[in-house]
Order: sequence, then structure tokens, then C-alpha cells
Amino acid sequence: SQDADALGGLGVVRQRQGRFGDANELFTRAAARGGNPRWQSALESNRYWDLLGQAERAKANHDLQKARSFLQQAIASKPRQVEGYVALGDVQAELSQLDNAEASYRRALTLDNDNPGALLGLITVMAQNGQASQGLKMIEGLDPAQQQRLGDLRPMRAAVAVGQAKNADSSGVLKG
Repeated sequence: SQDADALGGLGVVRQRQGRFGDANELFTRAAARGGNPRWQSALESNRYWDLLGQAERAKANHDLQKARSFLQQAIASKPRQVEGYVALGDVQAELSQLDNAEASYRRALTLDNDNPGALLGLITVMAQNGQASQGLKMIEGLDPAQQQRLGDLRPMRAAVAVGQAKNADSSGVLKG
């Protein structure tokens, strides 16, 4: 049990250093030695954040399919964590899977109803998907606490304006 706590404690140090792979190994060994159930919980949490990190690296390397796969694994392991859904929505939006992205952002908002990343993503995707006016209504419907949490609303308003312009262009309104 003392060995398990020593391994788990070292796992926490590695986790704080951002060395999730090393932390996974240490938490696995600590959990296998029995004793404190917190090491199994720490392992599950660390695996989630490790998968998010791997997804971020894959996205940075323009491997969006791999990023999506890591994010789906992360969400499957911790379906009540909002970050995975927001990151998945971002990847889906980059893949032009706008309906899927909208669903991911909406799922994130069911877990955290004024998550800044989810709101910005949802409004941006709606604007790109011919729903700019609904996106604008969402922005206008934010209460003061939500506005404060979101901070500067200009990126959201800009996303709506870009969406409105694209929609106008594709519908022929801008043709001379």
C-alpha cells in the first residue's frame, strides 16, 4: 500500500509536469497494487487528458481524422467532461462536418451552459451553416453573467457577419 501511494504520488508529479504517458504508467502500477482506489480514478482522469493532448498534437499536425479518433476515445472514457465535446466540435468544423460540430457543441452546452468555447463554436458553425440569424439571437440572448464569462463578444459577432455574407453570396443577393 505504501508502494502504491509512492507510485501514485510520483504519477501526480508527472501529471503536473504534463508528462501524461509517464503518469499513466505510474498510476497503472499504483492501481494494480491495490489499496487506495484514488489511483484508479487518477489513472482514468489522466488518460482523458492524455487523449486530449494527443488530439491537440494530431490537429496541429493537420491529421484531423486521428484527432477526431482520440477525442472520441476521450469522450467515451469521460462522457460528462465538456472539454472533449468542444474539441471534437472544433475538429468536426474544420472537417466541414457542420451538423456534427453543432451537435458536439450543443452536447457541451448541456454539460456547461455558458462554456465560452462551445458557445463560440456553436454560433460560428450556425453562421457557416445558413443559420446566422439564430446565432445572432443567441448572442443577443446572453445574460450579463454569460457575457462576462465570454468576455469580448466581437469574435462571435464577426463569425455571424461572415456567415451572413457567405449566405448572401451563395444565395445570389450580392450578384450585380
